[in-house]
Amino acid sequence: MPKGARMPIRRLFLLLVCLLNLGTLLLFATALAAVEPNNSLAEPELSLSGPMLGAVEMTEAKIWVQTSREAQVRLVYWPKSHPLEPRFGRIRQSQEDAEFALTIVLDRLMPGTPYRYRIEVDGKLFGPPAGYAFKTQPDWLKRTDPPPLRIALGSCVYLNDPVADPPAPPLGGDYRIFEAIAASQPDLMLWLGDNIYLRPRDYFSPAGISDRYRQLRTLPELQNLWHSSAHYAIWDDHDYGDNDADRSYRLRQASFELFQHYWANPAYGLPEAPGVFGRFGWSDVEFFLTDNRSYRAPFRMADPHRDFFGPRQLQWLKDSLSASQASFKFVVVGNQVLNTRTPSENFYSYQSEYQDFLGWLAQAKIPGVVLLSGDRHHSEMLRLDRPGTYPLYEWTVSPLTSKAYPPFPQEQVLPERMPGSLLVERNYGLIDLSGPAGERVLKLSLHDATGKPKWSHTLHQQDLQPPKLKN
Repeated sequence: MPKGARMPIRRLFLLLVCLLNLGTLLLFATALAAVEPNNSLAEPELSLSGPMLGAVEMTEAKIWVQTSREAQVRLVYWPKSHPLEPRFGRIRQSQEDAEFALTIVLDRLMPGTPYRYRIEVDGKLFGPPAGYAFKTQPDWLKRTDPPPLRIALGSCVYLNDPVADPPAPPLGGDYRIFEAIAASQPDLMLWLGDNIYLRPRDYFSPAGISDRYRQLRTLPELQNLWHSSAHYAIWDDHDYGDNDADRSYRLRQASFELFQHYWANPAYGLPEAPGVFGRFGWSDVEFFLTDNRSYRAPFRMADPHRDFFGPRQLQWLKDSLSASQASFKFVVVGNQVLNTRTPSENFYSYQSEYQDFLGWLAQAKIPGVVLLSGDRHHSEMLRLDRPGTYPLYEWTVSPLTSKAYPPFPQEQVLPERMPGSLLVERNYGLIDLSGPAGERVLKLSLHDATGKPKWSHTLHQQDLQPPKLKN
């Protein structure tokens, strides 16, 4: 074949290759268009988590909400008796670096007043037409006897996750317990720790921790309770980090920030010692929320002076109890305090700090102190008799939805346990406060997942007084 005849064939070949490549690109573009339609850049559909009622005072209330993407949020609220006089809160922007969560403060409210509110997100109103309801605390001081109060409390909330859980019988159940709590109409709910259960895959993943909180907030059985009662929380190891996690936990700061994103507590520690501790009052009661993780030395550390609360938090607790004039002072701790025989983590095992605090408490003659704790997967009332002063009581309430377990063999017989108080099943507690000033009465009761009463005990204000303060 003549040499010149090869050029047209080569050019034809190159042209065919180009056409084939162009055809491939056109096919790829067509397929991409099918997967990515023209509106592919449109924002995802907006959804809302919450609302949750947080800390409530006489003239302020905190409302927590979470959007599914960045959005502009504000609350529209009004006194229940004046539905035609709405007020509009400041517009807030939910942001991804805060998990799209917002804690909105409604201020300049009237004491003892029922309010209603709705949530406006990007101009669209969410919530029932009549609005969600809350009531501010009454301004009763120097006016009337302290008002009655009902407190719900519990710990250890395990929500099953077939993807993350091992192939074994599920550990969580009886989610209806939250509907029973809501039906009891408590003024407030105390979450005593292990409020979520991080799985091993979550321990070192802020996104994993956030997803566990989202699972809790979106549980259908919890929705009525979230907005009908005020919520206050501490943590324990399973919602702080890995099992028995302490101040060495490497996501300590991230976990603390996520706690603040998902709860609406009144305070978060001190400027020089941030944490999930703080105090608040309701009626003639004060609550002292403590942080048993952020400053705690490892449980296995061979140091007789190892920290549990740490020096700054411990001094804050002493100062706060000394300053309080409340009839009852509830010290809320993620672990048990008075149990002398358990092999598991507790305050008693940190002997130096334990003896410091209990010795100070007796010497300072602080009246009306009651300890509240969780963690143990069973409920019980402990009593420590103290020479020269009133007995110290600790009420442990656990679990809410996690599996219940009996005490360890070495604590089956426990000198501090009050006879008949041990309950090994899913349960929640109620504290009912009543009576005139100076003669206040606490009724403590345990209820199963259906709301059925299982145990109760009554404490009188006069029985929790140092001798010189008794009438």
